[in-house]
Amino acid sequence: MLKSSPELHVPSNQFRQPISFFEEKPVFSVGFAKRSITPDLSKGGVWLAGFFPSRTGWLIHDELFAKCLVIRGKNNVSVGIVSTDLLGFLPSDIQEIEKRVSGFFHGKLLVHTTHTHSAPDVMGLWGFNLFGLPLFSGREEEYVHFVKNQIAACVKEADEKKEPAVIAFGETRLEGVARIRAGAEIDDMLSVMHVRLENRSLFLVNFAVHPNLLYSSYITADLLQYTYDYIEKETGGEVLYVNGAIGAVHPQQSGNIRNRWGRAKELGTMIGRATLEATQSAKISTSDSLFFKTALIRTPLKNKQFIKAMRWGLMRDERQPDGTMVVEVNYVIIGDGGILTYSGEVFPNIALALKKNVLQQYKFTFGLTNGGIGYILTSEDFHSGRYRYHTRVSVSPVIGDQIFDAITEMLASPDTAPESAPK
Repeated sequence: MLKSSPELHVPSNQFRQPISFFEEKPVFSVGFAKRSITPDLSKGGVWLAGFFPSRTGWLIHDELFAKCLVIRGKNNVSVGIVSTDLLGFLPSDIQEIEKRVSGFFHGKLLVHTTHTHSAPDVMGLWGFNLFGLPLFSGREEEYVHFVKNQIAACVKEADEKKEPAVIAFGETRLEGVARIRAGAEIDDMLSVMHVRLENRSLFLVNFAVHPNLLYSSYITADLLQYTYDYIEKETGGEVLYVNGAIGAVHPQQSGNIRNRWGRAKELGTMIGRATLEATQSAKISTSDSLFFKTALIRTPLKNKQFIKAMRWGLMRDERQPDGTMVVEVNYVIIGDGGILTYSGEVFPNIALALKKNVLQQYKFTFGLTNGGIGYILTSEDFHSGRYRYHTRVSVSPVIGDQIFDAITEMLASPDTAPESAPK
């Protein structure tokens, strides 16, 4: 278990060695690419997502990226994992991204948002607001179109650059970074998928914490910028971060609340150090499985604020003719790693209960993947009165129960991975 230890330094030579130094034979093909999704501020600022409306970003502190990892198995099944430094996507945006890549990518695409609160509003809920009255959307379609094109280009490049790879998995518990209210469960497991290519390493990092320390007019990935910087500097590799069960989970605050940038660097660096610690003891996957299963859930849209925002044109209308929204969950197997995905900010008690039923040794929770529909909590928590804010940013009182049942069913009957898939 790793706690706050500023002096910890992990030797990184092993991460710079070519794959010829390893005895294991590669069983996967993996490609990586990244594209900048930093907004152009030459014509003015942008509306920032999160916290509350009317926040404007005028300056760029660090670049925002879309990073893509495409993994192909011996059975010709492919999975693409995209991580973006944004707050959240609507389900219809994911569908349009899937259409953009359908001509060249024929596997399962998972598009994740890290949930930084210092990136442009791509949902529309945080535009100009006057005395509590929203006057117009914060979503700029030109920027959203740009982001979708960058993601598609990223997936295409990663798919074209696939090469033989060894995949290893590691994990460690990380304390002192995230917090939740007293008595509630928290998932403090940091899980790593370490991809070893011929000349470099790739790191998929999975942890759970809101990246919302930096309240300013800067465009930034928040504390995750320091995670990226630390791992890239120490290893020469690339980092793809995926947030987990962040429902009601926030960064640990420091004594000096005014030094938010210093605290962001401290916490982001702690995540980076924990990643390398977990990688030091990572085990090469003994399985060459690559498999995915998807479930689509229709949930009644009961959130009055969301319904008003859709009617007023602040955000896209995601409702089906019967008044429901379609929510996606996935079960993905990559070697010895099992991944469960949620299209929102899932509460830890749901994710931890489902994690126990994942058969793979290494278990990953991907929140905010293929949609960002708000908080996902059980109906019991929804009606408990303990989470008044979170219920106001949840699509339905039953969404957590529906997702729990759907994933439980998937885990109980995962089927058999196909022998082959279309090339």
